[in-house]
Amino acid sequence: AKSKFPSSVTCSTAHGLAYRAIGRDYASRLHSTQRLSFKQIAEWLEAPAFGFKSSISNHVLDPAQIARYAQATVRNFCKSIDHELSTKHVEMPVIIKADSPNADAFSRKVLPLAKKIWNDLLLHEGFMRFNHDYYLKMWQLGKPRIGSDYILFDEAQDADPVMLDVVNSQSSSQLIYCGDQFQAIYEWRGAKNALNMVHVDKHLWLTQSFRFGTAIAAEANRFLKLLDAPKMVKGLGGMTSSLKSISNPDAILCRTNAGVISALMGEQSKGRSVSIIGRTQELIDFAEACQHLMAGGRT
Repeated sequence: AKSKFPSSVTCSTAHGLAYRAIGRDYASRLHSTQRLSFKQIAEWLEAPAFGFKSSISNHVLDPAQIARYAQATVRNFCKSIDHELSTKHVEMPVIIKADSPNADAFSRKVLPLAKKIWNDLLLHEGFMRFNHDYYLKMWQLGKPRIGSDYILFDEAQDADPVMLDVVNSQSSSQLIYCGDQFQAIYEWRGAKNALNMVHVDKHLWLTQSFRFGTAIAAEANRFLKLLDAPKMVKGLGGMTSSLKSISNPDAILCRTNAGVISALMGEQSKGRSVSIIGRTQELIDFAEACQHLMAGGRT
């Protein structure tokens, strides 16, 4: 973007803005190679164990597990637009959440520990490992003013609530949100469809593709009609594109991990040699976790 926009436009990520304002003060913590186990965090927190009963059995979470939930609680707070840590941010197992007395007791145990972690993170030198989402949250809490005439928010569908809150609060700037709700890929890390969460005076549509010709546009429009989409797409005239069936494709595009595994097994059943392009560790970890559970272990 910096290479394409004129010098009058500043191009930055939200984290980039937050780093210049807040994050640079935490540079030593960010670049620390320190590694902490949950057992070490539990010892520092002086975390207790937590015992509870369910309809199944009696259960006990050890201090290291409590430390993990306390840290996850801080993470939930940092993904929210709230100004204070509270019980609503407390991360807890489903089996505890299903029972109100257990949930209340668990929150009372975990919340003070989460607050101790957050207070430590506010220090320029502290015990806990520091990451980029922490200074982004601190920046949002300070109600920053970006001070530009216009703010163009690209890939707005993938904005997490903290980024969105900062941009929505810029009352002296014209705000322009650009994105596609059907291309949201960061929901797993707290991203929301910002296009449904902001109120704008005018909607503009980009329906002209610069990536494919009319044949692919016609096929895409078949599905858009089935989905009752408000707009159809247009192919780029002069660009050659075609649509046809291939019995033995060289490549298969998959949208989900489950789709990858299914396609992999399907092609192997045909006696074809198959490889996965991209990171496979997540798939391997999941399969190994299943093996551990099936063998009666824990994961």
